[in-house]
Amino acid sequence: MSKKIIFTLTIILLLFSTTVYSDDNLEDESLSSDELNQAIETSSNLENIPNINARHAIVLDRNSKTILFGKKEKEQCKMASTTKIMTSIIVIENANLKDTVTVFSKAAGTGGSRLGLSTNDKITVENLLYGLMMRSGNDDAVA
Repeated sequence: MSKKIIFTLTIILLLFSTTVYSDDNLEDESLSSDELNQAIETSSNLENIPNINARHAIVLDRNSKTILFGKKEKEQCKMASTTKIMTSIIVIENANLKDTVTVFSKAAGTGGSRLGLSTNDKITVENLLYGLMMRSGNDDAVA
């Protein structure tokens, strides 16, 4: 796997990530919505709130269930590019980046943010990943 792709995906993941978890002892445990709501209600406001570009963010101490930082943490929001990031990870883990993909009409006709692929275009998996992550191409994801 290309180090350049891994680096690019890591940077993009950090840029688009709206949820940050930090824990030295990561365990397979998740908070219920009740636990999260209680943590939000009991967290104290910080005097020095960092300036971040994300519309929503939360930093949670999983051990104490304390919100260390939150920005619109109670508001529900769309997943945004999280799906494209996960699609990229799955492709990297399961595909050969040098393989060539032929674009079918379903992918070429996909709406929203797109790279502009056309039916019967031939493109490598590696280039599809770049289009997916750099241009947020829905047509790339379907291809």
